[in-house]
Amino acid sequence: MVECDLRELTNLLNRWLYSLKRWHAWNQIISQHDEDTAWALRSEFLDAFARECLLKPSALRDIFTSVATSALHQARLALTRRIAII
Repeated sequence: MVECDLRELTNLLNRWLYSLKRWHAWNQIISQHDEDTAWALRSEFLDAFARECLLKPSALRDIFTSVATSALHQARLALTRRIAII
């Protein structure tokens, strides 16, 4: 269970890194255009990446907290079972 949660968290972190790289690439492309074209490109292609990159850290923090809580709960259950056997 914890292994699956950690895998999901890793995938989300990798997706965020990929989005950051795409955001950076689009910024480099947009910087080469005049202001009107840059605004059109931003609204068409860049806004979604920027929004995802800015909001994802908060979501990742919540997921990380949930995974850590679940892992600690599983560890406590394992220790409780082990103590009950002894």
